[in-house]
Amino acid sequence: MTTFALIHGGGYTSGCWERVTPHLDGDVILVELPGRGRRPADLASVTLADNVAATLEDLGDATDVVLVAHSVAGITAAHVLNEAPDRIARVVMVSCTIPPHGSAVID
Repeated sequence: MTTFALIHGGGYTSGCWERVTPHLDGDVILVELPGRGRRPADLASVTLADNVAATLEDLGDATDVVLVAHSVAGITAAHVLNEAPDRIARVVMVSCTIPPHGSAVID
């Protein structure tokens, strides 16, 4: 069975997906990034590595994952794909920001 892992964008929580999840045919994992929702943290200290680790933790042992990312979560999704390519079946980017290698979103 397909597992959908939904990663929220900056300024959101996993709750932003509540209108989408009823329409998905499969298991759903709502990733909560550090500094939001059930993962409180000082946003000023949260790193990309923290976001990737949180996503991988939420994925658990899931395989055949459709990774869906919104906004700046595209950067996290790209790195998750690099870390666990054998577990990710597809990646869907929804209005994502992915800067060229070596640059930052703010650039």
